[in-house]
Amino acid sequence: MSLLLEALRRNALTHPDWVAVRGDVSELSYGALQQEVDLLATRLASGPGQVVAQLMDNGPAWAVTHLATLSAGKTALPLPGFFSPAQQAHSLVSSGAGVLLSDSSRGVATLAAATGLVVEPMGCYRAADTDLLLYRLPGVQSRPLPLECALVTYTSGTSGRPKGVCLSLPGLEEVTVSVVQRVGINADSVHLAALPLSTLLEGVGGLYCSLLAGGLSLLPGLRQRGYRGLPGPDLQQQLQVSGADNVILVPEMLRSLNQAVAARPLPLPKLRFVAVGGAAVPLNLLDEAERRGLPVYQGYGLSECGSVVAVNTMAANRPGSVGQPLPHVQLRVSESGEIHLRGPVCLGYLQDDGFSPAPVEWPSGDLGVLDDAGFLYIRGRCRDLLVTAYGRNVSPGWVEAELSRGRGIRHAAVYGDGMAQLVAVIDGVSSESATAAVARANANLPEYARIAEWVLAAEPFSGENGLLTAAGALCRQAIWAAHQQFFTEGDLEYSIS
Repeated sequence: MSLLLEALRRNALTHPDWVAVRGDVSELSYGALQQEVDLLATRLASGPGQVVAQLMDNGPAWAVTHLATLSAGKTALPLPGFFSPAQQAHSLVSSGAGVLLSDSSRGVATLAAATGLVVEPMGCYRAADTDLLLYRLPGVQSRPLPLECALVTYTSGTSGRPKGVCLSLPGLEEVTVSVVQRVGINADSVHLAALPLSTLLEGVGGLYCSLLAGGLSLLPGLRQRGYRGLPGPDLQQQLQVSGADNVILVPEMLRSLNQAVAARPLPLPKLRFVAVGGAAVPLNLLDEAERRGLPVYQGYGLSECGSVVAVNTMAANRPGSVGQPLPHVQLRVSESGEIHLRGPVCLGYLQDDGFSPAPVEWPSGDLGVLDDAGFLYIRGRCRDLLVTAYGRNVSPGWVEAELSRGRGIRHAAVYGDGMAQLVAVIDGVSSESATAAVARANANLPEYARIAEWVLAAEPFSGENGLLTAAGALCRQAIWAAHQQFFTEGDLEYSIS
């Protein structure tokens, strides 16, 4: 029996009137949530295919749909709203999704028009005071998935085609139990979901943990605020009005919250745990949060390991580290400095040519060290992967390839690790041509991978000036060192592993 679904049923029987989830205009008690989950699960169980996709804004209806999918024995596929239509379509096709549920006909129409994906309406369903539209995907062929696969989460894309990570429910629940125990989440806890529930960090670290502990999840809609998350002033006010005691943020959201608290301090007496992760967190952000009286704790995780791997807490906190590994995690640092993990490792990846099983021990691709007390410090990545301050993974080569489609561009170097926006150094064209190239590239990229600022190279990249290797590859560190002063975001350090 699923620990998560059993906890929901137990709370529905013993505390049916406790509020489980609350949105902008509606809420569901544990008893009502269980009833809605059972009703929708019955309908989904007889639907086509194994994979049920949902393209929905945060809210109680998201929770109903996701839990009903798991209860029906189907495989859940949460589609991030910040994905481009092409990435959403790739996720649907590569997973073999049979059904798509959405709270936005406009969103589905945009997806179909932009990609040519055929969607056939199957009717409408009312869940948590929200009209859900059900669609069949006749052009999508089902894919063989591992029997244990309960959820497929797609990375935000280190290239144009996101990777599908297959996860089991017992593995996700093992992570959930560890987070609940380590952080001290209980039935009195009130969690505010400030990130999209379609992200594994919010789904597991927020909703799953709250439901398992019998707490309350606040699920305000994010669509009108943008899928990057709540702006600082709005978030500060939501935390005060709602009485939430815990929230999960990405670094750029913490930056906005710091600024909001500095500009207009509001009392937040109930707030006790602000987890920040998804990308590298500059120490100055943590220092400022401490000065503002915000209880901020940095963590670390991987989709391939069910999200959270390590986290600082009130009882054990070393700023600059990402905390101690959770109880279920077996972690070692290889001789090369790479972090390797055991525990609830994913089942594997969905590839274009089929399913690729995961190794027993997962090589994270991250470099790290453990101190004598078991705190983990991240020292960079083994590859040139950018993780923006919004927690989105971007391969610079992907964006550079789009930029280089512009006529006359010899080279383009893209940066943005830990930054709120991507920037580029462009070599070989006039300012007018570079402007056109950036506009063209941005039109083909999802929002999180677009170039916000660019400069022309001070001199042509070459081996003589140390900006290219003998083989013609970019010397990224040297290029950045020569141009970083031209960007307005120069206060942010950029490091290359």
